[in-house]
Amino acid sequence: MNAERYSVCTMLDTKSNSIRSQRALIPTMQLLSPAKSPRSRSLTRKPVVLPLYHGLSSEEKARMSLASAFSENSQFHSRYAIHNIVGFGSNGVVLAAQDLSKPEFKAVAIKVIYKPHSGNLNQVSGEVQALKAFADVASTSSILQYVDDWQDANHFYLVTELFGSDWMSYAAVGERPKDTQFRPIIVNGRSFQVHSGSSDLWAWSYVHRLHLFKTEGHTLLAFQPIQSIIKQAAVALSVIHSRSFYHGDVKIENIIIQAATDTGDAVSDNSASIRLADFGHSKYIYHGIKSYGTKAVSPPELLHDAPFNRKELDGRSADVYALGMCLYTLLNKDCRLPTGTQSLGYFELLAQSNGYFPFEGIPDLCEDGWNLLHGMCRIDPAQRMGMAQVLAHPWLSAA
Repeated sequence: MNAERYSVCTMLDTKSNSIRSQRALIPTMQLLSPAKSPRSRSLTRKPVVLPLYHGLSSEEKARMSLASAFSENSQFHSRYAIHNIVGFGSNGVVLAAQDLSKPEFKAVAIKVIYKPHSGNLNQVSGEVQALKAFADVASTSSILQYVDDWQDANHFYLVTELFGSDWMSYAAVGERPKDTQFRPIIVNGRSFQVHSGSSDLWAWSYVHRLHLFKTEGHTLLAFQPIQSIIKQAAVALSVIHSRSFYHGDVKIENIIIQAATDTGDAVSDNSASIRLADFGHSKYIYHGIKSYGTKAVSPPELLHDAPFNRKELDGRSADVYALGMCLYTLLNKDCRLPTGTQSLGYFELLAQSNGYFPFEGIPDLCEDGWNLLHGMCRIDPAQRMGMAQVLAHPWLSAA
């Protein structure tokens, strides 16, 4: 492979530019407005709106939510044995646990989702609804498997299979990005280790590029594992789309990847399997699409000057575009999304490369590879490939 050599520092600093930090805004809860004074009985005051866990960092939210969860939920003591924290963000925290109700004590993940309105026990979580809708086909379609759910006054609890390898364990401590390293979180006197972001596709890419730089002097990933990963993700999305949903936030941080082996050969093994996760932005296609979960992979039809009625847009096409951007980040040498187009409007993008997204060069990518990438990321959604076309494409046929 004719890859150019360059400093590993370029690749190592991409974490700060990753779309990992672009999280959805925290839902808000409504506080009761003050009692009306005699002088203003006829006036209706607008309610004050503040976020749940307002003003706290993601780590502080995780600590408070877990303290609440352990005190309010008997499941945390009777059915599940909690071991550590897989990750946390602005709208929830994920725990690794074992289901003690199963003879084999099956490993599970418990996602604690912060509610938009505290105190209401009749709320519905879109993420829980979506995963339930795919539960019967998840095991054969690379979708995270639903296990159970419940709720209390402040949180939804979503139990799924525990999936994914700890990719950062293959990197030396000094080589790991700072935002994947956290001190243990102590809740009610108990210490929980935090392994944040170590099992997603970003971590897989980081560790593999680090290995390639050490052994071969470059950071260009091989095509074969990329083809396999993108094909598995396309299978998952095709199932979701066939049931009239779109995912709404396809990005490498929402693709969990697991090695075929737990040995030291995992980094050189190309047969890893994936699960599509984080369905917090998933919706029915009949509602149109107002925005995409992460701005960095949001499609051109959602730009401010795009000539479309968002109620009539098909979110499935947005998923195709976002998966194309995932493909690009894996193919280029430093895991970056395209730069230099953020300030462009819809018509500027449309005119710049005759309707194709203006990608930068990718070393050694064949004509079929470029055809797939351009087809998935066409500016005009009417000209963009559908997921069935993606799966049938020659560049993925060998995967």
